[in-house]
Amino acid sequence: MRSTILLLTGATLFVIGGFFLMRGEQNDDVQDVRSAVMSDTTEKLAKGTERVAQSTAKVAEATEKLGGAVRDLSANARRDGKRLDKLEGDTADLKERVEVVEDYIPKRESVIGYNFIVSDLNFASMAKVAVAEALMSNGAAPSSNAEAGLPAPGDMRGQSLRETYVRTGGTIELIYDSQHGVNGGSIMFIPDVALATRSGIVNWRCETADFPEITKFVPACDYVGNR
Repeated sequence: MRSTILLLTGATLFVIGGFFLMRGEQNDDVQDVRSAVMSDTTEKLAKGTERVAQSTAKVAEATEKLGGAVRDLSANARRDGKRLDKLEGDTADLKERVEVVEDYIPKRESVIGYNFIVSDLNFASMAKVAVAEALMSNGAAPSSNAEAGLPAPGDMRGQSLRETYVRTGGTIELIYDSQHGVNGGSIMFIPDVALATRSGIVNWRCETADFPEITKFVPACDYVGNR
């Protein structure tokens, strides 16, 4: 009986020991699995952290390049602004010069034209002498070139002078071409016939309706175009 009890006790202890041994092995297996999972997770986390760090570095590099590009763009904009200001200044200066030239050209052309007029007044002097001589000889003023003993109107011409006429009452008319700006513009020299008849002295009045600045070049001549 006693041996049977011992046998049962031994069997029970064996079973209990086997159970705990099996549980211990199971715990070891679970622990190994947990350790493996944790190690894999840690490795993945480390790789993820590394990728994040690389991405952060690339973002920082891109940000720096973008900042450089913005700085360059800003510098270029300032340079372009200065160039634009200079260009605007040069344009304004050029415009002013053009305006000066545009203002000068007609004035210069006007001076040249009036110089042509003045240079051709010698034909008026010739006609005055002929008219005065005819008036003194005949007691009346001639009314044509022929009566004054002068060549035909078209033969008495100069640089700008186109024709020289002796009109009724001894009036001398000089007709000019377009070189002075007024094609067909004329200057009249009108004798004081009454005074000449009484005193033998011929006074002449000069006037024009076509040349506003005539007085600047021929002080004894009047502009009557605004009358």
